[in-house]
Amino acid sequence: MTGMSAADICILMPVHRNTSAAHLRGALDSLRHQTLRAGEILVVRDGPLTPAHDVVLDEERALAPELVVLEPGSVGLVGALNAGLAHTTAAWVARMDADDVADPRRIELQALAAREGTAGVIGSAMLEFEEDPGTATARRDMPLDHDEIVRKLRSVNPVNHPTVLMCRQDVVSAGGYLPLAGMEDYYLWARLAAAGTRFHNLPQPLVHYRVDEASYRRRADREAIRAEWHLQRHLRRLGLVGPARSATNLVLRVSFRLLPPRLMRPAYDVVRSVLAGSNRAG
Repeated sequence: MTGMSAADICILMPVHRNTSAAHLRGALDSLRHQTLRAGEILVVRDGPLTPAHDVVLDEERALAPELVVLEPGSVGLVGALNAGLAHTTAAWVARMDADDVADPRRIELQALAAREGTAGVIGSAMLEFEEDPGTATARRDMPLDHDEIVRKLRSVNPVNHPTVLMCRQDVVSAGGYLPLAGMEDYYLWARLAAAGTRFHNLPQPLVHYRVDEASYRRRADREAIRAEWHLQRHLRRLGLVGPARSATNLVLRVSFRLLPPRLMRPAYDVVRSVLAGSNRAG
């Protein structure tokens, strides 16, 4: 993608009042300290925020003129993401959660990969943390090349959504984000792969991703379990899996969601490993 510059990149960051204002400040500070700053930082307010959030946004806008705040109302995460995609004119959109921290070279390295390659979705590894971004509790590596990513897409989500840089036109042409109870990103990757978009993951962990027990509890609610069934139906419809693999996926992916939260994290890793192995077996 020759000729690409920082001005071609928008960082898309929805924020909800449940996000700590201090965490929001940390996320925005990490974007201001990039070795290559994006042309636009688009913060989408998903409903009313607190006065503390407003202070952070006002102060950050004074330091970063590229920061834009969009107010579509209480539209939920999917609505906020789609509102951002519709608002920006940037050719590339980088996702960022409002409580995560970006590595200083995130935008530089992903822009370089976009310029030199053919991928329309560029992700990376990421480091999980609970309180201190400098103290990682886990590392989430992903397959690197397109063929391996699409192969693993048959059973597991092969892209860390909070790390991605995406070609906006590809995403819009695929219908943007569609509701699927926390698996909207996985469903988007499946539609993009079926449409011929190429994928690439960088090996460097370019995002520090905040996790807590509540994030695992959300994976166990009934809506998430129903979404697993719908996801497998979509994968079959798109021609990515057949009935047998779909059934195997469903059994394994639902099983770990039925465990107590304290067991879900290690079980999640085991399930991903088993499903990846089943992919290698065909």
